[in-house]
Amino acid sequence: VTPDDEDGSFAGMLILIPWIAAAATTLAIYPSYRRRRALLDKVEQREQKSEFREHEAELLERERERARELVRKDPVAALERGVGRPDLRKAHHADLVDVNHAPQKVLLTLPGIDADLARRIVATRENVGQFSSVADMAFVLDLDPDTTARLERVAIAIDA
Repeated sequence: VTPDDEDGSFAGMLILIPWIAAAATTLAIYPSYRRRRALLDKVEQREQKSEFREHEAELLERERERARELVRKDPVAALERGVGRPDLRKAHHADLVDVNHAPQKVLLTLPGIDADLARRIVATRENVGQFSSVADMAFVLDLDPDTTARLERVAIAIDA
């Protein structure tokens, strides 16, 4: 310390220089930080939405399985509850479609079912009788394996 700096102004300047440098650095990197933070927030929101969709899909699959179990144990009770009948008001359809009882317009909502195939399903069940299973329907109507696999996830044949 020189005699001119007895009041400590040099030491005070030495303390202020790092503070000023830190403030300048903060101001310089802040916009980049905000952009990265916004990007991370978007990624986090997408992950939360994805987790929510996965949870919803799990719940729906459990509901479908409970409905299938009811059909196996008591098909008449399943029909009364409206399993597989999204067209009925207050039906507990479990997001399934009953190929033996649903009308043609509901059959059209199934994957791989067009208007012609929906007509064939209705005609076959009226002329020949109900299908014992979705696989039985696929065999009778000569459906390809991919369509059959997709239908087995969302269709059911209540034989009652």
